[in-house]
Amino acid sequence: MGNVARALNDNESAKQRYLTSFELREAFHDREGMAVALSHLGEIALLEQDYREASKLFQQSLAFYEDLGDKGGLTRALQGLGSATCGLGEYQAAGPILSSGTRNCCQRIDGFHDARCARRHCQPATAN
Repeated sequence: MGNVARALNDNESAKQRYLTSFELREAFHDREGMAVALSHLGEIALLEQDYREASKLFQQSLAFYEDLGDKGGLTRALQGLGSATCGLGEYQAAGPILSSGTRNCCQRIDGFHDARCARRHCQPATAN
């Protein structure tokens, strides 16, 4: 339901549904589900340009994915964390994070996709 709310651009409803999902999964000790919910919450925080909150959420998600050995989840969390770091204007710090996510993704699929993602996720604003 959070995905439906997000698709309808209802970020507040999506956030509440993802929080509920996290709480339910936490009650059942479903670490993978918790990681997914945290990633979704991080994506909402990115959309709302709350980069500090996004960074915190993606770091929490990353910890779960590392424990689980989930490369797809790791890639998602690293790309989100890199995007949040870029949003904070910390471009030099974002580079290694995005590179790590790209390397991880390269192991899963092909390098073309990763290079495109890295360019899309960390582009400093240019003055007009």
